[in-house]
Amino acid sequence: LKRFSEEVNADCTALSGMKFFYLTRSMVLSVAGTILTYELVLLQFNKKDLVNDCQ
Repeated sequence: LKRFSEEVNADCTALSGMKFFYLTRSMVLSVAGTILTYELVLLQFNKKDLVNDCQ
């Protein structure tokens, strides 16, 4: 059990793109968070434009 936990902690768990880059869990979550933030900003600007068009 000790050897298994050492192997899990020392090993890099990620998807590799032919060893040019690695997609780790933190990288995927970071990209998803950035995309979500961008979409929310776009929705806010769209909503603001619609309110200004009505007046």
